[in-house]
Amino acid sequence: QTSLAKYVSTKPPAPVVVYWSNIAPPSAPQGAMDVPMLRLDVRTEYDASLLFSIKMTRTGVSTDGDAAAVKIFGDSNGNGMFDPGTDPLVSANNVKFFTGSADVALLPEKNLNNSPITLFVTVDLSPTASAGNVLGIAMNLPSSFTVTQDAFVRAFNFPVQSAGLNITASGGPQGAISGGLNYSGGKTGKIRVKVWGNSAFTGAAVREMELSQTGAYMVSGVPAGTYFVNAYMD
Repeated sequence: QTSLAKYVSTKPPAPVVVYWSNIAPPSAPQGAMDVPMLRLDVRTEYDASLLFSIKMTRTGVSTDGDAAAVKIFGDSNGNGMFDPGTDPLVSANNVKFFTGSADVALLPEKNLNNSPITLFVTVDLSPTASAGNVLGIAMNLPSSFTVTQDAFVRAFNFPVQSAGLNITASGGPQGAISGGLNYSGGKTGKIRVKVWGNSAFTGAAVREMELSQTGAYMVSGVPAGTYFVNAYMD
């Protein structure tokens, strides 16, 4: 007679911890792109897991329409700073707030272990955002982070909360910046052209456009001023 024994795993779920810091500037103009809001550092205490999505809550005196999109970027060079044009987009670029919430999926999902990954949450302001409104982003509960079923997010460090971003009027007459792009390398993908208010390409871009191929471009809706332009391929 053969005896069958049933074995039940007693392995505990992997704890996931979230550390965060506010990186929102005091203000940004209507239409500003990739305005940094939060830095997130996510890891497990032991074992491994996957991070699938992050549910974000709009805070402050603001409306859903103030934000054209909320996005997540990775940290390509590991310097812990958001570098527009260098750090890769790791989510969709068109997720909007709906009744105050936005569920932003990681594309693809992120592997978690005991070495933290750094993510940056950014917002695109609508050109018609209400000047004078104050927009913030929060993750109020551990359940805001969707991980594998054999893991859980620890409750300390919550809520995650950015500072309020004051939306300012773009103001003044608006014009356009035009030029041409050439690329001889073998990489393919969408091309993003960004207009900046400084030569270091830091902070929030004033305007941005997307191209499917090299050639002529025109970025419209640019207030009067002196600007610097860069372009990169996703």
